[in-house]
Amino acid sequence: MLPILQIICTFDISKIMCYNHDEKGVEEKMGRSHTVHMSNKGHSIANKKKLVAVFCHNLRKYLKNSENYNKELNTILVNLVNSANEFEKYFNKFFEKELLEYNQKQNRSVRKIDNYFKHCCEKSGDVAVELIIQSCDKDYWEKNADKRSAMVDVYKGQLEYLKELMPTLEVVSAVVHNDEASPHLHVVAIPYATGYKRGLSKQCSKTKIFQGKLEMLQDKLREKGQELMRKYVDKDFEYAEKQQGRNFDFSKSRYTAHSDSFTSFYSLNV
Repeated sequence: MLPILQIICTFDISKIMCYNHDEKGVEEKMGRSHTVHMSNKGHSIANKKKLVAVFCHNLRKYLKNSENYNKELNTILVNLVNSANEFEKYFNKFFEKELLEYNQKQNRSVRKIDNYFKHCCEKSGDVAVELIIQSCDKDYWEKNADKRSAMVDVYKGQLEYLKELMPTLEVVSAVVHNDEASPHLHVVAIPYATGYKRGLSKQCSKTKIFQGKLEMLQDKLREKGQELMRKYVDKDFEYAEKQQGRNFDFSKSRYTAHSDSFTSFYSLNV
């Protein structure tokens, strides 16, 4: 379930999700995990090519002409942009005021920035962040297939709560995938911070806004997830116990073994 995935078939995130439980209630809590994954390291979204992969997977662009594609199983919650080119335009517009102020203060033309998106890409910084939120894995959903549609409301609630927790995440795209073994939510956002004394007064910065907050974010979203699962799915729902060091940030390399298979789609979906 990552932006760069196999092209022929849909990747099943549930196969690598872990759940933990006490000996008591093992069967009842089977598959009741909660995971929040953030794009990181080698799979950070640091350039347009990575964005192409994100939008191709999240919006199912490689499946739309397939007889197996069912758009009813994917629900778009936020759709401010739907391609890498649109993202670049939105990104530059989002920082337009601060970029103008910065350029007006520069006495040397070589210090002026023409395109802030390209400037960030050249600095090898993240121009976007992707969060993937999932409640329960394949075991749970095989036994509760009739409740899958309710996950749209669950993820709507978690998305709104995410915005409350992280007000400096500009969410530009969010989609619920219900066509895989486990329903899950993809969120693509611009992480930004303000108050800079050097450079633009508002800058794109994943590190600054997430530093020291990821564990809090995961715990809060887990709490909210359980509340929403009880509201929309099962009034007695309870997640399995979380084991220290397990249901936290997973490397994207564990989610996909096909990171190079997307190359041929790049020129088609920019």
